Amino acid sequence: ENLLCKFRTQTAITGPQFTSTWRKYDPFRAGLMEACDIHDFMLDIIGTVCDMQQITRSKLTELTRNVVEILDLRVGSKVRMADMAFLLNVDSTFMNCIKNGDRLS
Repeated sequence: ENLLCKFRTQTAITGPQFTSTWRKYDPFRAGLMEACDIHDFMLDIIGTVCDMQQITRSKLTELTRNVVEILDLRVGSKVRMADMAFLLNVDSTFMNCIKNGDRLS
C-alpha cells in the first residue's frame, strides 16, 4: 500500500485524463469496469500522467495488486468509477461531479 500512497500523493490526475482512460474499459458508459481490466487500466492511466520509464513492471504489478486488495475485488467483480477515481486521487472538481451524479460526457 505504500506504493499506492506514494502514487496518490505524487501524481496529479485530472478529470479529463481519468475519463478518457476509463472510457476504454467502460464501453457502455455504465460507470463500471471489469476487475480483470485493472492492470491494463493502470498501465494506461500511468502512461497518461507520468513517464512510463519510472514505473517498472514489478511496480505496476504491485500497484495493481494494491488496488485489487483495497477494493476487495474477486474474479468477475466490477469496479465502480467513483471508487477508482477516489482511490487514485483524481482532482476534486471531478470527484464533486461524480458525487452530485452529474452526467459525464
